[in-house]
Amino acid sequence: MTVTTDGSITITSASDGINTSGGSNIATIHGSITTSGGGNRSGVEHNGNDNETILTGTISTADRRSYGIYNSGDDNSSTVSGEITTIWRQASGILNSGNNNTTNITGAITASGLSADGIRNEGDGNTTVFSGTITLTNSGGNGISDFGDNNTTTITGTINAGANSNAVDSSGSNNTTYINGTVQSEIGALYNNGTNSFTLQEGAIIIGPNKSVSLEPTLNIDVGLDTSYIYTTEGTWTVNDLDGRSFSYSNNVASSLSAGNSETADEMLFTRNCSLQMSLQRRANTDQGPWVDVYKHSSQRAANTAQPAMLTYKENSNGISLGLPVLSGARPLDIVINSHRTALNIGQDSQTIDSQSIKLGIM
Repeated sequence: MTVTTDGSITITSASDGINTSGGSNIATIHGSITTSGGGNRSGVEHNGNDNETILTGTISTADRRSYGIYNSGDDNSSTVSGEITTIWRQASGILNSGNNNTTNITGAITASGLSADGIRNEGDGNTTVFSGTITLTNSGGNGISDFGDNNTTTITGTINAGANSNAVDSSGSNNTTYINGTVQSEIGALYNNGTNSFTLQEGAIIIGPNKSVSLEPTLNIDVGLDTSYIYTTEGTWTVNDLDGRSFSYSNNVASSLSAGNSETADEMLFTRNCSLQMSLQRRANTDQGPWVDVYKHSSQRAANTAQPAMLTYKENSNGISLGLPVLSGARPLDIVINSHRTALNIGQDSQTIDSQSIKLGIM
């Protein structure tokens, strides 16, 4: 059966907007569906397997356990480029209660009821691809929930779970979550309750703690060599850096400097200290009163495909050292002032830094 609506459907009785039985049904909504006729009334409900929902319009529900899209069987698919809004408790935007359901979201889901999820996958082998937005405005819910085993979730969009809900909840065993979008929650950006894995990819922004309440999940960090990171965890985690660089994981804090930031610190410190040491060495080889030493220095490094962590850089520096002898004899003493400027370009403009330093000391 194929159902297509371009207009508006408003349900004020105890009925779903669209309800199909069996399998191989297709519901396409270009217009709007609104339900407000009692609990357990959804915008679209498929009772069976191999059903499909395509939403480019809007679905709004206003009662408890009234879902935007409800797939109770297996191998159902939901494609949403429109909007889903639920406002009552336990009223998730999309509920997949069976196995091997597929959800693809480029649109928006807003769930404001108590314990309401944006997307809730119950069962095993469900696949979620999310590049839209999920907003939770009440407590006790989750942006995306993966219950059961062997569920896979890919997040490139934005989840804002607010103050009292988790952004991503992975429970059960062998659930896998990939993130290169933004997930935000004050209580649990990532929440684990099983043996699951989370992989943070390039572009991932995690705002809030990563919390495990049971067993030992895996946090894989694959954000790219040019990105620094600090991630906090709660509970017991196994942490890996898939880029192969050194990192620290101590007291539930995982951190590492990007290759660019490491290069910045290394090259700027080297040129500044090397130039000053050369000034002092030239002074040591002379016998004079007050002295001035002006210098200029440049260096560069080309790319090395065998070692991608070694980024290209170009450096130009110049400075001046001024010395005033205050003691002479066997143990002479000079007061030294050094002014040094460095212009550093790392990774072909991925980082450009100009610095100016002044040092005062004795020789």
